[in-house]
Amino acid sequence: MKKIGLKYPVAATYNTSTGAYTDGFVIAKAMSAGIAINKNNVKLFADDDIDEVDQSFIDGTITLGLNELPLDKQAIMLGHTIGAGGEMVANKNDIAPYMGHGFYGRIKRNGLDKWRAVWLHKVQFGEPNDETETQGQSVVFQTPKIEGVIMKDINGDWKSEKVFDTEADAIAWLHEKVGLPVTASSGLTDLALTGTGGALTPSFAAGKTLYTFSGVTAASVTVTATAANHTLKLYVDDVFNQNLTSGVASSAINMAIGSKKLKIVAQEAGKTSQTTEIVVVKIS
Repeated sequence: MKKIGLKYPVAATYNTSTGAYTDGFVIAKAMSAGIAINKNNVKLFADDDIDEVDQSFIDGTITLGLNELPLDKQAIMLGHTIGAGGEMVANKNDIAPYMGHGFYGRIKRNGLDKWRAVWLHKVQFGEPNDETETQGQSVVFQTPKIEGVIMKDINGDWKSEKVFDTEADAIAWLHEKVGLPVTASSGLTDLALTGTGGALTPSFAAGKTLYTFSGVTAASVTVTATAANHTLKLYVDDVFNQNLTSGVASSAINMAIGSKKLKIVAQEAGKTSQTTEIVVVKIS
């Protein structure tokens, strides 16, 4: 896995009694995210050798670099108040709340772009350092960093992560974590396959996502997926095969006796993808 980028830092207030997250938001644009973990390192010796080792999680630190830290977001993350006219006031008695925090980034896996999303279950951010310097002969951008302590939630969990085929699905996963709206792609409006002897079951209907195309005797099949304003990707037995054009037949998919699983991932910009699966069965 090769990491390439970093995007979309989100946060939400964490309820330590219920384990629920509320009032989710996007913090700003991400520049860096460094996670350092503190582990136990306890060794049990027996018969003059190491018999057991405990390297369990204790806590950790997240250092988040941002293009900016808006005052309204800073107030939420640090327990400060926003007064009249948008003035942020930091008081000595302010206590930073517990938050859930996440982000995602593009990775390369087996030559394909994927998106890895990370969610930290319980974080308490601390007051960031504030450094400013005068402009010299050339401009030097000065951007903020904020640190948080990573802890275990009420279930003992401290991190979740998942790898997605599409960027929109990574965003949707984070939206679900923080309670932001998730919008799904509308998906296919028509589906047809060619191949002597083949029959699609059930008949296509919008919203149905599982089909079989059985009885094939041809050496190959094609699939035509229709979904205006979508990107369409075809996978064969979970391996990317080709990009599809809405309403246009795919290149031939060679068949041997047996079955293959075709998977069509349809996605509208900025929405979660919809996946349609067809099991193609060749009988002779």
